[in-house]
Amino acid sequence: MTEITGLRRLPWTSPDGKRQYVRTDGFLATVADACEHSMVEAVKEDVRRALGIARDEDSCRAELREAIRFLSRATEDAIMVAELRGERLPAEEPMTDSTISEIRET
Repeated sequence: MTEITGLRRLPWTSPDGKRQYVRTDGFLATVADACEHSMVEAVKEDVRRALGIARDEDSCRAELREAIRFLSRATEDAIMVAELRGERLPAEEPMTDSTISEIRET
């Protein structure tokens, strides 16, 4: 993965399917944060709906397929948000020998 300093990937693509990037401190970054939050809330709702269908003993096959669609969409969205947020984490510093020794001693 190529690191782009000072930019973040948006949770949507261009009309031709290409990734979109913006500065981390601009208005669109705030919109992207709100979009990610909405995606997480939708994931929670999809999981609740799918579990409700799964718990209902009278659910038919079509309803169970719908539950699978809810969970598939929820999984895709959760993965996207995790990837987007992971891209914004600072790079880890390599561990030194002294740090490794300290970890082993604890």
